Amino acid sequence: MIDELETWGGTEMHLFELTRALDPRFDPEVIVLGRDDQAPRFEEAGVRVRRLPIERVFGPSGVTGTARLARALRGRRLVVSYHTASDLLAPVAAALVGAVALSSRRDMGFTKKPIHVRAQRQINKLVAGMTVVSAAVKGAVEASEGFPAERLHVIHNGIDASRHARDAAARARVRAEFGFADDDVVIGTLANFDPIKGYDVLLPAAEAVCRALPRARFLLCGRGPLHADSVQRIERAGLAQRILMPGARRDVPAVLQALDLFVLASHSEGFSNALLEGMAAGLPVLATDVGGNRALIQPELTGSEREVGVLVAPGDSAAVERGLIELAGPSPEAAARRARMGARARALASTDFTFAAMVKNYEDSFDAFIDEAGGAGARQSRRLAKQAVAGAWAALRPAVQRARPLLAGAGTRALVLCYHRVVDDIVGPDPAMVVTASTLQRQLEAVGRAYAFVPMDDLAAALQRGGPKRPSCAVTFDDGYQDNLTRALPVLRAVGAPATVYLTAGVMETGDPLWPERVVEVVARGARASGSGALGDLLAALFEGALPAQHSAALLNSAREEAAPLALGRAVVEALKVVPDEVRVRAVATLERALGASREGLPRYLTWDEAARLRDAGIALGSHTVTHPILPRTGDDAIARELDDARNLIRDRLGVVARGFAYPNGDHDQRVRHLVERAGHEYAVTLDAAPWHGDRYAIGRRCVSEQQSRAYAGPFSAALFLADVEGALDPLRGAAVRR
Repeated sequence: MIDELETWGGTEMHLFELTRALDPRFDPEVIVLGRDDQAPRFEEAGVRVRRLPIERVFGPSGVTGTARLARALRGRRLVVSYHTASDLLAPVAAALVGAVALSSRRDMGFTKKPIHVRAQRQINKLVAGMTVVSAAVKGAVEASEGFPAERLHVIHNGIDASRHARDAAARARVRAEFGFADDDVVIGTLANFDPIKGYDVLLPAAEAVCRALPRARFLLCGRGPLHADSVQRIERAGLAQRILMPGARRDVPAVLQALDLFVLASHSEGFSNALLEGMAAGLPVLATDVGGNRALIQPELTGSEREVGVLVAPGDSAAVERGLIELAGPSPEAAARRARMGARARALASTDFTFAAMVKNYEDSFDAFIDEAGGAGARQSRRLAKQAVAGAWAALRPAVQRARPLLAGAGTRALVLCYHRVVDDIVGPDPAMVVTASTLQRQLEAVGRAYAFVPMDDLAAALQRGGPKRPSCAVTFDDGYQDNLTRALPVLRAVGAPATVYLTAGVMETGDPLWPERVVEVVARGARASGSGALGDLLAALFEGALPAQHSAALLNSAREEAAPLALGRAVVEALKVVPDEVRVRAVATLERALGASREGLPRYLTWDEAARLRDAGIALGSHTVTHPILPRTGDDAIARELDDARNLIRDRLGVVARGFAYPNGDHDQRVRHLVERAGHEYAVTLDAAPWHGDRYAIGRRCVSEQQSRAYAGPFSAALFLADVEGALDPLRGAAVRR
């Protein structure tokens, strides 16, 4: 949903390209609330456009318009809003029909008036999340609207660089059209003539550059309210043949080929498509240091071979002039520098900001929020029930804790938390496995007000002595992700919490991700390429006779119903957890052979050197096997090798004797338990939320994720988090759940 499709600016082009590229299962439709001059472009490309004109948001037309929007959204699961009016109306309309509301923020909020911001703060309670084009936009939205940082997901613009490959014929044609000589240095931009684009800064600089450099020419393409005045200004200056403003151009790739240098003097930018296009065309760039421009030009890349452009202060015409004169000079050295910068700019745009990656990130974001929301009625019911229980628990927990101290639900004065990854953005990874650093800190601060933090090794010993004398909490991390060092450790230090990381030793030896992550990646990639339904035939052949009937049926139904790629990948992982280990190993190898193994986008694990840094920082290290098999599905000899080899590797590489052990996936039985004890471990932890019954090789933990400390689309709630990890919410999902 977008306010208008009047001009052909960055947002309109983004929406056009994204809706055309989305997987057909999303079935996109564009709703436009105002002027629709560009709507025929969408319709000619096969994208449906629905026109629902609304005159004023605040007033009777806003009320009636919201009702019309709600009717238009019936049957839709997701609505994404662009710009002010849509951001205010879409969440309300979506809530009325049970759809998920997202907002796409592409600028620094310069169009929003104070009344809009105040209204938005309230409307945002209905918004599940926002996608933002840069870290700068994320910071602006968080600061102005107080939206939770954890639900602001940075998705940079992406570009198909192949559309901007060097084309000598196009360069010659366009330069001839405008009368540019071969030795002219042509400086250009593609930006609407709006105040925000900084033509009040660029035009004086262009005039000065023309006076200083006889061979400099300017090609400024775009249209808008300032175009006529800008043309008159240049005519009065006598520079109409040097500074050309031909209006909007549809042949953008060809125009970019005609340039030698790209300039953008904006007063504000979220993440400029035009700047990215200039880089993809192999042009050195000069831009003002606003919004997301820094993320593109990356001034931290020092050295002439890594330089892609120059940033100057916003609003400083003299700085733009100096930068352009330096870059556009006639000397061989200046020409060589432009060539180096342009080559690096194209390489950066072609690798770090690809169109395919952008589309995938949006699809993953949409899938994640649809999956989180579930059905509208069920979501609202769960939300209200969780909030009611959490409120009651906050009032009753002191008395209940005195009467019935807790460990994973009941038994002693102890609580054990299990984390996995600590991330910047929860979109993409398995949401049950991740928290953001800010949420981790707030969760631990909430626990720290009710419990004393103790090392897991000490808590295990205390349990054997009858339990700790005061409420105690141990913090643990499974698998050994690199972000345990880079993101979790600073938080642990800030809150004063010791922790134990259970290492998967084989990953640290090879650098290869664990099999569940490899499977999710390869299946999701195959589903995106051929569709989930087509992939179902391969899965049926692969798992024929290997899976219990109910697991096989559920998996194949997910494929035939065109499940989201990541969801289908996770379904395959769950299916592989119930087969014998040797069957799983063969199945993973077959999948990777058939669909092509790839490590792109998979998380990094700790190296041994990084694990040593954790050790030196006081973090305890335990064992989590070598390859992360499901131990009850594994033979005795293989289990013994997994246990012994992992413990020996940790000892040899780190000089640490792993006292504790974490069962992969939490799965264990009496046979596995005895083998763990025989391997020399003093205790073992599970992922069971059931009460502890005194077995030191079955100490239960509460698995923790981002969602557990907030209601749907809501802010962090300490009461909700404590109610969850202390078991008060178990009756809502079935007591003694396994996470």
